[in-house]
Amino acid sequence: MEKNFTGKEVQNAHVKLGKFKRKWPVFTLPKIRGEITVYNVISTPEGNERDETIEKWCASVWDAYSHVHTEIAFLVQRELW
Repeated sequence: MEKNFTGKEVQNAHVKLGKFKRKWPVFTLPKIRGEITVYNVISTPEGNERDETIEKWCASVWDAYSHVHTEIAFLVQRELW
């Protein structure tokens, strides 16, 4: 969200992260994981409106996990670069 990567770039990062078995860190889950859910996304008509809902969903989840942003940044830096 913060670095404006495309969906394809994010997908490629997930593929790279999933290539090797490793022990992943466990993050503390927030009580509220975002105001928008996957249900909101799938119930939105396909097209620009759904794309906007997906963006809002991503931002909502990212905000909900703000307490672990530093840990996630470190993990991505270590694993992808």
